Amino acid sequence: MTLKIFAVSHAPSDIQFANDVFSPFLIGVDPQAAGGFPTDMGSDLAGRNSYSEMRAHYHVWKTRPAGLDHVGFQHYRRLFFFTFLDDPPQFPIVRQIRAYFLKNRRAAALCVSIPQLLQYMQVLRELAAEQTARLRERIAEVDLVVPRAYQPEEGSLAAQYGHAHRAEDWQALLGALRRTTRFRALGHAIDTELPELSLCNLYIMRWPLFDDYMRFWQEVCAALEGVVSAADGDYQSRAFAFLSERIFTIYLYHLRLEQPALRVLELPFLFCDTVRL
Repeated sequence: MTLKIFAVSHAPSDIQFANDVFSPFLIGVDPQAAGGFPTDMGSDLAGRNSYSEMRAHYHVWKTRPAGLDHVGFQHYRRLFFFTFLDDPPQFPIVRQIRAYFLKNRRAAALCVSIPQLLQYMQVLRELAAEQTARLRERIAEVDLVVPRAYQPEEGSLAAQYGHAHRAEDWQALLGALRRTTRFRALGHAIDTELPELSLCNLYIMRWPLFDDYMRFWQEVCAALEGVVSAADGDYQSRAFAFLSERIFTIYLYHLRLEQPALRVLELPFLFCDTVRL
């Protein structure tokens, strides 16, 4: 089994690390300044800031480095918390976080401090061979890994998107979804009024499933080009990344309807909104 989980970042950093499983992926960074880590330079989406971290997903999809069987994506300040790994004795806080997530099975994420995030990064950097093997084995048992579902206070994807982003972009997304090859026949039977959201474009997938999703994602985004505008410089400039969270959520919901035996592992994640690494 070949597995790589990329942590997407927009700049080189001293804390970035690579081992048998994890690797940074730098977007918008010249390869000469990337320290040997992969970048999106040369990709069709290079320089398209509105796609944000999805530029890394797209580049990996197009190149399939090292013939990956499984591929995953995190973010430099949003990391899956692997609850099935052993507690590291040198970091009591990581043990406490694991206990919190095991007790609170519906908790999708936990905001942590910079030192806490760095301690967890060190745990991933220094995984022992048996822990790395356990990580591979657990991921190999499922078809995809996703964040625990987040239930927006607004009650639905549409209401939450209209509250946090631009409602007109949501309407454009609905039209694009109905025109896709996958959903065209369903028409208005496409269910988009979902009460849960898969956050942050985080996932780990078997390659065939990743390929299927990215083909769907590309078709949707192509239909949104020229319809959704994303001016640089403000929060909404990452419009295509925000929409991608909803594209994946809707894709996953319908995939589970189509494939009831689909094996999905839901994990929580850690995030730090104050860190600039």
